[in-house]
Amino acid sequence: METSGTVIVYHGVGSSPPDRDPYHMLMPIESFEWQMAFLARKRRVVPLEWILGGRATAGRPAVAITFDDGYRSFLTAAAPVLGQHGFPATLFIPTGWIGESMRWEPQPADAVDLEIMTPEEIQACQDMGYEIGSHGHAHAHMAALPPSMAEADVAESMERLTGILGHRPRYLAYPWGEHSATVRGAVEQAGFQAGFSINQVDAGQFGRERVAIRRSDPRLVFEAKTSGRYLRARMSFVPRLTLRLMLPALDWYRRQR
Repeated sequence: METSGTVIVYHGVGSSPPDRDPYHMLMPIESFEWQMAFLARKRRVVPLEWILGGRATAGRPAVAITFDDGYRSFLTAAAPVLGQHGFPATLFIPTGWIGESMRWEPQPADAVDLEIMTPEEIQACQDMGYEIGSHGHAHAHMAALPPSMAEADVAESMERLTGILGHRPRYLAYPWGEHSATVRGAVEQAGFQAGFSINQVDAGQFGRERVAIRRSDPRLVFEAKTSGRYLRARMSFVPRLTLRLMLPALDWYRRQR
């Protein structure tokens, strides 16, 4: 049986009361451990380049794992779990925030501190075998920027990551998943090989879709999101359904396997 590969995206991993994590950046470690164990049993986790290169079409549904924002929790919480299963992953780093804390969105005074990795920690992730890509420089809404500013942001992120990694990064993920034809052109011109979105219609090599994994996702929804069929279904009828209406269909799907 042939299946299409799915690229999933996380942000951070860790435990925090919901009111201290207003943007839902953290996946509880217990949920993340269950999700990775499920992927090990029922899916085939592959490098991102396999899906881009069409090498993940046969056998169990293929999944590539990505992380946006470069939070330190990847190194301290996610990497040990990924390592237990031998899973590859790709990290997308906003280069203007390296070594800082997440402040591109307003934060409550008592919000959990979302620290972004230092250059040394990014190098450590690369040494562990993880792919490092760009998440832009300023974590800006790129589609809203004047073309010259978007081009400068993309080029700056390429230059800074090249200095840290010792080679040019291959991929970029758009902050907030937002892009336009102009932005996609800037990413290609800067020398990236592919660009990745979230929650937008697939727009070719520089607008590849990813599926966001949220801490509120029930297990059945996670199973569906990694099934290889989720994106096709979502583009047709899922946007018009509530989660309550989805769950019976997902339960039926699980029983049929």
